[in-house]
Amino acid sequence: MKAVNRLILQAGSILPQYRENLEKALGGTNNGEIARIDDEMLELQKGILKKANARQEYGDLEKRIDELRSKRQKLLLEDANNESVRRQLKMIEEFVKEQDGPVAEYDEALVRKLISKVTVHDDKMVFEFKSGLEIEI
Repeated sequence: MKAVNRLILQAGSILPQYRENLEKALGGTNNGEIARIDDEMLELQKGILKKANARQEYGDLEKRIDELRSKRQKLLLEDANNESVRRQLKMIEEFVKEQDGPVAEYDEALVRKLISKVTVHDDKMVFEFKSGLEIEI
């Protein structure tokens, strides 16, 4: 609970800087790149139809479409992961705002909701919150 309480007590200095750093690291969405891929795939599909109707080989076009589908899927997954991190940070920010002071007793549900990993070292413990924020105790 020390990590949660440190977050609550130092939220005013920790969370704004963390949010700023997080947004810089995550950047915007990949919507523009996904739209460009969709357009290119549409043109390639038209090309396949033309070549198929002309009884020409179109394997190169199929290969490019497969590459673009794979790239598109990676971009969509990246956007989903980034949005998940943003939601986790928002949840932590809302939790901190709701608190009147430090948490007095251990709450298993709260810990499971906020913390994803605890790393124990010889001289310290590092608590990683689900948003990626780390606090050493």
